[in-house]
Amino acid sequence: METDFIEKEIKSNFKTYRICDAWLADHKYESEFSIFHINIRSLRKHWDQLNIMLQKSLKYLDCLVISETNIRKSETSLYKLENFENYFLVRERVKQVVALLSLLRTSTKAVLKKSLQIIEAKAALKQ
Repeated sequence: METDFIEKEIKSNFKTYRICDAWLADHKYESEFSIFHINIRSLRKHWDQLNIMLQKSLKYLDCLVISETNIRKSETSLYKLENFENYFLVRERVKQVVALLSLLRTSTKAVLKKSLQIIEAKAALKQ
């Protein structure tokens, strides 16, 4: 029973937006952890456009996940955002490059790391 409630609660917190301004209007004053995902279908081609699109909302994001980036491992250092750390998963195949870029706000990383340390310490005490 409890699981059903949790699943319903989680599902109700997800919403799809077509433009960043609509997301920003809904989340500008919230302090919740925020993840923004975009399926970009070529980071190389759309990087500048993405930066312009995120200009207003970037300061409210904790994590930005970009899928279908189609970039090679040698290109990963070209795509950076101020105050964010990059995490890439790149699989290069013969005719296809599958890549995922996650950008995590530097300050958020410290908070998450501290939270994980607390959880691990509590788990160790229970053993």
